[in-house]
Amino acid sequence: MARYQYKAADPLGRVVSGEIDAVNETDLEFRIEKMGLSLIAGAPRKEARFVLRRKKIPRRDLINFTFQLEQLVQAGVPIIDALGDLRDSESHQQFRDVLSTMVDQIEGGKTFAEALRTHIELFGKVYVYMAQVGEQSGKLGEVLYELADMLKWQDELMAKAKAITVYPAIVFCVVLSVAVFLMLYLVPQLVPFLKSNQFEIPFYTHALIATSNFLSAYWLPLIVVLVASLLLVSYLNKHSPKVNYNLDKLRIHLWLVGPISLKVKLARFAKHFALMYGAGVTVLETIELSRPVMDNAVLDESLDRAHLLIQEGSSISDSFGNVGLFPPLVVRMLRVGDTIQIPV
Repeated sequence: MARYQYKAADPLGRVVSGEIDAVNETDLEFRIEKMGLSLIAGAPRKEARFVLRRKKIPRRDLINFTFQLEQLVQAGVPIIDALGDLRDSESHQQFRDVLSTMVDQIEGGKTFAEALRTHIELFGKVYVYMAQVGEQSGKLGEVLYELADMLKWQDELMAKAKAITVYPAIVFCVVLSVAVFLMLYLVPQLVPFLKSNQFEIPFYTHALIATSNFLSAYWLPLIVVLVASLLLVSYLNKHSPKVNYNLDKLRIHLWLVGPISLKVKLARFAKHFALMYGAGVTVLETIELSRPVMDNAVLDESLDRAHLLIQEGSSISDSFGNVGLFPPLVVRMLRVGDTIQIPV
């Protein structure tokens, strides 16, 4: 299938535009009519030579979609009709196109999970796998409810984490701005006054004046070096596993911000772990599927060690305890779970 850009009119005569997958122009017109629209014009999308970043669908739209789909499924509405209703009421154009493609795929014989898998970059591995488990077990409605609850919890958690870090970030910016103002403007204004007086200038004042002179003379090269260094670090972070590992280690140990980041990642992992285990996924599969929520090479290495220890026969609590990153409370709760023989 090719990706088509289209303009169409809704029943009220309003012009809407978007993108959709279609085999050809005839198929495009057929798909647009199924959406309740009248095709005005359509053509294959021209791929941009340089694409900086694909626009993402807001998390709030994904939460609403999951919650509404769960309500429809629990009410006994067939999945294809539920998706069609949500597609027609969706205001986000890109998400509307995704839902339209999923409806077509299900009509073509794919399952709900298989349709989700074609958009795994949007929904994520955990979402797709949980939908597959729900379909196979006949508990899709219950799984969707848990997914909606998890997405809402993640959204609230990230909002709280951002709120915690906003104040230190504002203070840092204010202090940095004041320091730059002193070094580049105020100190140079005071230098003639200090030199005009016939008294000895202390060492610390000499150091302050020297720093101000250096920054005043070389501020532009310093900015260039700083930007170049950031770009170099970003490049090495993507292409050098060693650099990526060291930066990830710094992120979870950095003063003030590091502990918050670590706790957020561990909380997300614990939430995913509980959700998937409750749906019947084994512990080893759960560990593998929870890797993306960590998004940290150091924590990923810790999961590798825990996974290996569990495979070798160690208990779940001992395996995660030996990793050294999980809080004692988590390890104690896992030890309680070991007593009821959690299936591996």
